[in-house]
Amino acid sequence: AFVPDFGVTITVENEKGGIDHLSLSRQMTLFCVERRKAWRLLQSHAGIENSDYKAQRALLAKVDAGEIGLEDLLEKGRTLLEEV
Repeated sequence: AFVPDFGVTITVENEKGGIDHLSLSRQMTLFCVERRKAWRLLQSHAGIENSDYKAQRALLAKVDAGEIGLEDLLEKGRTLLEEV
């Protein structure tokens, strides 16, 4: 997974019901990526198909094939993922 050195944020709900944006360190981001991989492995062993994971793989295959540029992926990733 591509993880930038800086600029990774998450959106969380605060105690007043509002939205806060928090920065994550690269190490915390990599830890979350590793946990997600482990969760998907458990799901696959249980026979559960993750449609989001399939869409991500299809999108990355298009990037690898040159159908979608890396800049487009970084700018419009969520939109492209919903189209797959």
